[in-house]
Amino acid sequence: IDYNKFIENAIAWECIKDDKVDIIKYSDIYCQMDCEILEKGYNTFKNMIKTVCDLNIDNFVSIASIADTYMLKQGVYDGVYKLSGVVREFIQLCVVGGR
Repeated sequence: IDYNKFIENAIAWECIKDDKVDIIKYSDIYCQMDCEILEKGYNTFKNMIKTVCDLNIDNFVSIASIADTYMLKQGVYDGVYKLSGVVREFIQLCVVGGR
């Protein structure tokens, strides 16, 4: 961390008392600001995905699941069979390496 910026923030946030930084107050304010920035980033990303993909990211746990659902909506998997069970396990034996 940049020491000068730290002191600048401590003064601006009124965290200086008797020429010492009240680190608890400083960290509280810093954490609040960090959460606000994370929320703005999250909401921006959420709006972008809604606009581009018409999906709500709150319904997904990973970017991969968002991509998979989007591709499914776009028809990328049309004509592709979904396999499971014994058949999938048999075909999986032919796979070498990663995906």
